[in-house]
Amino acid sequence: LAIAMLMNFLMILAYTLNISAQQELVKSIGCSISFVFMDFMLFCYYNYVLAYIGWQNRAAKVLKYVFLAYAIVDTIFMVSNPFTGFTLVYFTESFAEGYVLTYMPLIPFHAHIVFNYSMIVATIILLLRKCREAPKVYLNRYYGPMFSMLLCMAIYYVYLAGYIPVAVDPTLLLYVLVG
Repeated sequence: LAIAMLMNFLMILAYTLNISAQQELVKSIGCSISFVFMDFMLFCYYNYVLAYIGWQNRAAKVLKYVFLAYAIVDTIFMVSNPFTGFTLVYFTESFAEGYVLTYMPLIPFHAHIVFNYSMIVATIILLLRKCREAPKVYLNRYYGPMFSMLLCMAIYYVYLAGYIPVAVDPTLLLYVLVG
């Protein structure tokens, strides 16, 4: 869990480059790296939940390695994106007294989102399976993380769909509060 929280902190730190840096390349590098840390934060959280609930069957372990392999591939796409524009097309938008980068997602970024949602859904399924086994007095331990993850997913989807008219990704703040 500590590693997942470290990834959360690094994700937010990298994203602050989008707000604080002056050069567009530095801003785009910060955004892209924040997506990498998001992948590994969710992966570490999935891995933590596997260990926490003590459910280490073959399917869960195989899924863990599939998630890790895709996270590595996604990292390559995200790290190279500021130079190639293969995953996202960045453009500037005014924010407060400066400007931030916003982005238009391309197909590899949609795959990134599906990947992140898959890790969240897999984690929630693990927690739901544990809820079936746990005494009722302990269920709040599992419902809190599930609700928090679903809330982050819903707000991020609404933000990506363009229904939240803000230039800065609001889910980063949610990850801080949820974490």
